[in-house]
Amino acid sequence: MLKMKSDGKRHISQKKRESTRARQLTFLRAFLEGRFCIASACRTAKINRSTFYRWQKNQRFQRELDDLKQEKLDLIEAALFRNIQSGDPVSIIFALKTLAKNRGYVESERVRTGEAQAKRGVEILDDLIADKINAVTAALLFTKDGLPLPRALELLLGKVSLPEPKPEVPPGVSDEELEAGYRRKMAEIEGQKEQWLPERHKEVANLKDELKNAESWGPTPETAQQSARGASKENG
Repeated sequence: MLKMKSDGKRHISQKKRESTRARQLTFLRAFLEGRFCIASACRTAKINRSTFYRWQKNQRFQRELDDLKQEKLDLIEAALFRNIQSGDPVSIIFALKTLAKNRGYVESERVRTGEAQAKRGVEILDDLIADKINAVTAALLFTKDGLPLPRALELLLGKVSLPEPKPEVPPGVSDEELEAGYRRKMAEIEGQKEQWLPERHKEVANLKDELKNAESWGPTPETAQQSARGASKENG
């Protein structure tokens, strides 16, 4: 008796599975033929959406449904390219915006100038309040972006003492530059020496020649005789 009941339950369960599978196939066929409309396919398979969502938990049914969705995308792409080939501007623009984004075919977001300036000013003030920037930097950013300075920022700037400018310091000279300068100066001195010494030697030689032809620095015969006479008078 128990065996008969068990066989009956298995038989009912088998028939239920077959019925479910049959309704799933009916849904899939209606989904494909009904232009991929879920509501229409549910009516054809005589199920509600909750049953459809429960079926999606079944891996086999979900895989078959995904295959049909891919086929749907293939049909849409084929229709799109047919329109592009026929020169339809809307299809061409859509394809460029979606398939050619990496080539720059994107729409830029239109933002009103006033709104953009106000938003930028708020961002700068938020950074100032959060101590991410100081008042001077905030004022520079306002000026850079062409925004008017808020009154509160002007008051803050009046309390800021600007640092004194650093004294101008001549640029540092490397060891290589010092060595090159030293070599240039020494070469200049050597050049002057080569030019000056020969001239000096020539001047000294000319002076010696002049001294040879000049009168002797010693006493002349007349001055010697006068000296001798004076000496004899003193002795006499």
